[in-house]
Amino acid sequence: FPDGRLAFNDGSTLRIYDPVTKTLTSNSLDNYYGSDYQIATNTVIYSRYDNKLYKIDISDLNAITSEIIFNAGNLNLSQFYLADNGNTIYYSVENYFVNDQNKIYKKVGGVTEEIYVGGESVNRKMIELNDNIYLFESYSVYQLVEGNITYFNNLNNINRNSIINIDNVLYASQNQIPGILDISNTFDADEQMPTSIFEPLSISEDDTIESFTIDPNSGNLYTINSGLDENFNTVRSISFYQMSPQLKIATGE
Repeated sequence: FPDGRLAFNDGSTLRIYDPVTKTLTSNSLDNYYGSDYQIATNTVIYSRYDNKLYKIDISDLNAITSEIIFNAGNLNLSQFYLADNGNTIYYSVENYFVNDQNKIYKKVGGVTEEIYVGGESVNRKMIELNDNIYLFESYSVYQLVEGNITYFNNLNNINRNSIINIDNVLYASQNQIPGILDISNTFDADEQMPTSIFEPLSISEDDTIESFTIDPNSGNLYTINSGLDENFNTVRSISFYQMSPQLKIATGE
């Protein structure tokens, strides 16, 4: 959240961890929303499930409500991305019934426009970076330019679902290690292909890092980890890394 709290949503239960008070609260959602969600504000979350895009109001955690922002019907609502605290929403729809009718929409306030229509796959991780739209696969980056999707850059086994944009800096994970992803159009050592650069963050974690996030206010790192206790039971924990100066603090289990 913008205020520094962390959210965990399994589709039916919303858990919020406050690193200041070190408390974890759980609240049941009024519906099942899936696990693909993004935070817009301290009180609004968007989620994609069953080819629908939901806006979820959590201003009252004891009375969580929602509304459907978009319904793709029998088409595939494959991706969405929030910008400007949810004032701008991008979402993509794959059409398996009609050729060259895959679409990307841009919704600003109450106005929605089609910014791509064609045969390219739109089931790619979408990110807005410096007012440009990029589409990510594990090994490739594409850019949406004037209504066309074009190849932009090479990636090296990046977990595309982990990519986030914090103040126009991309963070991602590679082999479960978080780091900074630079997709500027550079070339590899042989100058054969534009290649992105992944710089892992200098952290140490004994358990397996399942996911991570960056505090947008401080730039500090949180990792969500999974390990085993002495009885070989799965134990999940959150680690906090103060990035400058560097410091690791275990925040709880």
